[in-house]
Amino acid sequence: MFAGYCDPGWNNSKLTLELKNDTQYHIHVLTPGMKIGQMEFNMVKSVPKNKSYSTVGRYNNTMSTTGSRGV
Repeated sequence: MFAGYCDPGWNNSKLTLELKNDTQYHIHVLTPGMKIGQMEFNMVKSVPKNKSYSTVGRYNNTMSTTGSRGV
């Protein structure tokens, strides 16, 4: 719900899994092997190379967790 997208052209970086407990009064117990995520793929229109995330992406080639770099 709040996690970011893996933009077309995103590459050579670690993906961060963001978990949020939306329940106010209950805990969620995570156990080994539990499925806790999904990835959705969508068709998108092509963009010029100079505007592609592969060229202008802020998080490409980062091999450790990175805080938000803003807009």
